[in-house]
Amino acid sequence: MRRWPRSIPAGSAWNALLSAGRFTRLDFDGVHPGALGSYLIACTVYSTIYDKPATGARYDFRKFATPGEIADQALQNTVITEE
Repeated sequence: MRRWPRSIPAGSAWNALLSAGRFTRLDFDGVHPGALGSYLIACTVYSTIYDKPATGARYDFRKFATPGEIADQALQNTVITEE
C-alpha cells in the first residue's frame, strides 16, 4: 500500500529548476507564480498523486489569456513544449 506524502514538494522542485540555470525566474511579479511556475506546480502535484513523471506534457496557455489584461501578459506569450 502506497503511503502518501504529507506535502507536495513544489517548493523543492521550484528551487531545483532555478538552480539548474535553465530559467531565470518562474514567478510573475516576485510573489505569484507565472505560467511556467504554475505549470511546474501542476506537474509536481500530478507526479506526487500518480507516482510517475509528468515529463513531455505540452501546454499552450494562450487560450486562457484575456486580451488587454495586464496580468495575462505572461500567458499571451507562453507555450510549454516537451523540451
